[in-house]
Amino acid sequence: MNRPLVVAAIAAVLGWVLGWVLGATLGGNLATSVELAGTRGYEATGLIGGIVGASAAALLAARGAAPGRG
Repeated sequence: MNRPLVVAAIAAVLGWVLGWVLGATLGGNLATSVELAGTRGYEATGLIGGIVGASAAALLAARGAAPGRG
């Protein structure tokens, strides 16, 4: 198996969960008027947090796990 791909996939899942939880927490309390994809408040900010968290975590993990690094 391709190790950088596996590491990036695991990081993306963890980043999604962390981003979703943080986004939902902040959105439920501070950003109740945010709208995205037919959702509002904590649902929308949770979705935004999940997308950003997964993307950032996957990129950082893939870059750090690339051959020749370290």
